[in-house]
Amino acid sequence: MSFGTDTIAIGRGANTNYESQSAGIAIGGGSESRAPGSIAIGGGAAVAGTINDCCGAVSIGNASDAFGEESIVIGSSSSVAATADQSILFGQGAVISGSAIGSVALGNYTSIAGHSFSIALGTQAVVTGANQLVVGNVSYPITNFYIGEGVVSTSPGSLVINATGGSGTNIAGGALTIAGGKGTGTGAGGSIIFQTASAGSTGTALNSLTTRFTIDTATSTFATDIVADTNVFVVNINENRVGIGTAAPSTTLGVMGTSRFNGAVTVAGALTINTITELARLAGLAGLMDRTGRGRALLAVWL
Repeated sequence: MSFGTDTIAIGRGANTNYESQSAGIAIGGGSESRAPGSIAIGGGAAVAGTINDCCGAVSIGNASDAFGEESIVIGSSSSVAATADQSILFGQGAVISGSAIGSVALGNYTSIAGHSFSIALGTQAVVTGANQLVVGNVSYPITNFYIGEGVVSTSPGSLVINATGGSGTNIAGGALTIAGGKGTGTGAGGSIIFQTASAGSTGTALNSLTTRFTIDTATSTFATDIVADTNVFVVNINENRVGIGTAAPSTTLGVMGTSRFNGAVTVAGALTINTITELARLAGLAGLMDRTGRGRALLAVWL
């Protein structure tokens, strides 16, 4: 049945409802387009839960329902609630319910219940809050995530992840937070792990990733050397050495440059000084000059 102006109804039991309807299309047995400018395609597909309470909606798929204003539903047995305006849903059995305005669900059996401006991606992905992006489900997890030029490229480019910048005069930018998964009760939260792939042998195989830096709830662990501004501060992981002012410390602690200690200094062993200036000021120290003629002294300190 086709009622109203500029309406089309094709299929047994298909209808565009009352004469107040305009520019509606219903295609498929039992399909209904109940709102102006709306489209229902598929057996039992429907647009609008009550007469004329929705406009500009599209419902495609057997038993699909697009009840929210300007909403789009594609997939059998999927539905968008009447209070979920401007929402988009793709996938079989997917549901956007409650007042989930402006939300998007992509994937079979995805679910957004009353949470606005959220996105659910992947089979059975479930959104639990507003302004939330959820990818994957415990039964259908997404375990690798690639952004940019796909998994591989002959000339991959760099990628920058940005928080929102300021707009206007003297407006600070937004913070970027990276977080591990939250634990419950006595369970610790998940670690943040940084990995890179070192160069390997000549060939086309992808090199393996190696963990370089791990942050957990107790420690921050580096698996490689730490370098700050070339030689300002260096930690040599393999040789257990720390350099300040030097990129290549030859001892456990190597300091190049002047030093100042505001407090007591304890030396539990021999103290070697290569250049002595005004030795008389070193009270309590015994100097033993060597025979090289270069003024080298060995000072024994007894505590």
